[in-house]
Amino acid sequence: MTDKNARLIGLLILLVSLGMLYIAFLEPISQARAGKASVSDGSKVVALLPLSAIMAIGFLARGKLFFEAIARDNGTRFTALGLFVFVVGALLGFAMMFWYGDILGSMGYLRRTM
Repeated sequence: MTDKNARLIGLLILLVSLGMLYIAFLEPISQARAGKASVSDGSKVVALLPLSAIMAIGFLARGKLFFEAIARDNGTRFTALGLFVFVVGALLGFAMMFWYGDILGSMGYLRRTM
């Protein structure tokens, strides 16, 4: 992977993350504020947003060096930093998922479980 490709991957991840942020987080909250009878539950997608934001920023800022810092064996294994980034992103994702549920719950919307 070249440095230019890594930065382009970071840009792509950032653009997809911004789209997911709008569709799964901002749009349902604005629909809830408008008083719609039901809103879509994008909490599973919302849980991925912090990790994707960390990855996008890392790839945009450092390029190939970020990839080499978080993965080894051609991307098949995490380094210690890669594992740390993944754990922090996952914890922030779970926190954001529950915060999103609390926001919708405070507006009177209940999450359906299967």
